Parts: sequence; structure tokens; C-alpha cells
Amino acid sequence: RRAEDRREKTEGPPRMTGARWKVTAPAVDVREVPDNEALRGKMESQLLFGEIFIAEEETAEWLKGRCEHDGYSGYVEKKYLTREFAAATHVVTAQRTDVYRDASIKSPIQMTLGFGSHVTVTEMGEKFATLDDGTHIYARHLSDISAKEDFVSAAEKLIETPYVWGGRGGLGIDCSGLVQIALARAGIAAPRDTEDQEKTVG
Repeated sequence: RRAEDRREKTEGPPRMTGARWKVTAPAVDVREVPDNEALRGKMESQLLFGEIFIAEEETAEWLKGRCEHDGYSGYVEKKYLTREFAAATHVVTAQRTDVYRDASIKSPIQMTLGFGSHVTVTEMGEKFATLDDGTHIYARHLSDISAKEDFVSAAEKLIETPYVWGGRGGLGIDCSGLVQIALARAGIAAPRDTEDQEKTVG
């Protein structure tokens, strides 16, 4: 699935790095080349909110590197990530959940997160959890990041999730993404692609 890496010439020479970046959008495309045009920069995988990307090279708009959870390499747009972040404490275990400005369902929705997103909880209330940026999310839609669940039960939560090539969560998912993220909830690390999954986990 990997084409020869090309670098967008308009950005200038890359800066070598090695920094860890956290995703701040509901999902970020991992592309095979630093280009958003159809086919030229097609999505190969996704990073979900709160997941980590390890950058090897940095330009004005793009990071080249690999996903921390599975080593999958590619390019991501830098505007959707940050270098300043706290460690994740919880994972979203509902197919999708809304993030509210205040601890009320009548409050404005700030974003929608999908299954597998990682968040940092600063206070766990009876109904709502407060996140490190001051927003709120349904407590029952979260699980402690160290907790495990049966991978079949995890997969069943994603029934009727729209198919998205390269997708990995509750907002859109592909076949190998479903296998990877369901196994992750059971504490089983799996590669990103089907062929590698077959060799590794059977």
C-alpha cells in the first residue's frame, strides 16, 4: 500500500525532529504523500483524537513519521496536532460521543469523538467527566485506558459504522481497522493491514 515517498516542494527543506505529537481533531488522515489531492495523497490510515504521532521530519504544514500505537508510517497535517499535552487517562468505548462545553446535554457541542479516542480526564462526576481543556463528556461513554474488554463486544459496538477506507474508529472504519481497534480493547496489539494481521494474530 505504500508508494515511494514524495515531499511537497513548496514547503522547503524539512527539519529533522523526533518529537511526539498528540492528535487534537476527532480523526486525522495518515497519507502516503504530503498532498490532499485525491489519489495523489490518498489516506492509508487514521489517527484518532488523543493518539500519538512520532515525527521524523517537520515542514511548515506536514509531519512525516509513524503512528506510535502500530508503527504505521506516513504524513499527517501538522495543524491537527499539538506538542503540548497531558497523558491520556481514558478511552471512548461508545461508537461515538459528543463533547460538551458545559456538563449539560443542553450545552453547545464542541466536537464528536468516535470509539477508540483517547482523552485526559481531570474529574469524574456521576454523569459527566471533565476533560483537561475544561469540556465535558458522558462518563458512561468512557473506560479507564488500562481496562480491557472482550474484543467481540468491542467490535459489536461498531455495527453500522460507515465504511471509510483507512478509517479506524466510530466515525468511519475499514475491515482491518475494525480488527485492530477491537483487539486493542482486549489488550492485543495488531498491525494495521490485513495481510500483516493474518501473519501476526491469525
